[in-house]
Amino acid sequence: MSLFDAYPYLALSLAMQAPLAAGLLWCRGQRRLLLLSAALAAPFAFTSYFYVPDYWRPIRVANFLRTGPEDLLVSGAMGACIWVVALWPFRRRVRYHVTAARCVGRYAWVAALGVALAFTTKVLGWRAAPGSLITIGAMALLLAVLRGELWRCALAGAIGFPLCCVPLLSASYRLWPHFAEQWNHANLLGVSMFGVPVEEVAWALVTGATWPLFIGYVFDARWTRPGAEDLPPSLA
Repeated sequence: MSLFDAYPYLALSLAMQAPLAAGLLWCRGQRRLLLLSAALAAPFAFTSYFYVPDYWRPIRVANFLRTGPEDLLVSGAMGACIWVVALWPFRRRVRYHVTAARCVGRYAWVAALGVALAFTTKVLGWRAAPGSLITIGAMALLLAVLRGELWRCALAGAIGFPLCCVPLLSASYRLWPHFAEQWNHANLLGVSMFGVPVEEVAWALVTGATWPLFIGYVFDARWTRPGAEDLPPSLA
């Protein structure tokens, strides 16, 4: 048995680094923002606490607080992938005003609020999948108030992110059929789309729409008039 046969989640997490690699090649002039997006997404790996074992029981190479290296890789890849499909295409229409203090402050309070909402759904006894979708959806509504002008980026993320990650998961199911057994199907709807649980598709769609608004707020992104020159991102 090969390493990836034993740890298909590891294989999937490595495959998801492709958007990061592509972004580093394509996103010239905004590579630092791409890497920041990936770095800021990585800590959300610890939200795995809300999914295990209610939603799934992944086999990882290591575990800590229901989280492993694979979760960190997947979360970072999410931040990179959504940047590539949702924000980079509008690079001539979005200006960023990034300062360290503003970035940290905005990231901290929005992330803390999201985690608090997730804990609330858990305390109320909601299952992981609906609780997660409601939490992310609520954050999307809040962020739409703060950065609604970036709705085009949110729409691009909602379309582009599922198109990137769902086929990878579907391919993983085909390569390693036992990988599907790591999901807790008793707590799922039992409906599949493109060969994967519909909950995975819904999560990708909602997350793809929310992250551009979140990162746009953190980076103080502003939609500009057509033809406006890009302002180079800076860190104070």
